[in-house]
Parts: sequence; structure tokens; C-alpha cells
Amino acid sequence: MEKKKGLAAELLEFGVKLAIDASEKLLGDPRGQEAVTAASELAQKALQKLQDLQASAARAVGGGPTREELRALEAQVERIQRQARDLQARLDAMSRAQRAARPAPKWRDPDDDR
Repeated sequence: MEKKKGLAAELLEFGVKLAIDASEKLLGDPRGQEAVTAASELAQKALQKLQDLQASAARAVGGGPTREELRALEAQVERIQRQARDLQARLDAMSRAQRAARPAPKWRDPDDDR
């Protein structure tokens, strides 16, 4: 038994077919390819402008640091942590070397004082 499609399903199927046909024609034509490329570039520029405006607005209202400033701070913290680990390793090595260079203490029996 075959199910009948509803009007909405038929319209959706027809709309998808039209969209696919239009896309194929658009991308098959060099002018259409140029138009798609131009639209993509325009969208990227608009996104960059939006991000710039958001950063400007955040700075204008006394907002926090920008993404770039946060990334720079994170990189600086990582460098400082790396330097601290290196310094700790050097201090540990110096401490081991000093302990090795010290003469062994002379132990005496506390009962020898009697």
C-alpha cells in the first residue's frame, strides 16, 4: 500500500529540486561562479567588520581585553611558566651538586659522652 505524500512534503520536495537546479545552473556559468565568489568575499569582510565593531564597542564601554590581548597574555604566562620550570630545575641541580660536594658528617654515638 503506497502512502500519499502530504501537500507540505510535496512542496518541500519541489522546492529542494528547484534549489538544486538553480545551484547547478549558477555554478555551471562562469558569471555565476564569480557572483558566488564575490558574495563569499563580501560575507567574510562583513564578518571581520562585525568582529572589529564588537572589539571597539567592548573597549568603548570599558570591557575586558580583546581576543588578541588575551592570546598575548596567555603566551606570556606560558613563557613565564616555562622559565620558572627551567629555574626550578637549575636550583634542584645546584642543590644536588652542593649536597654531593659537602663532606659526610661525622656521626658519633651519643652514649660516648659518658
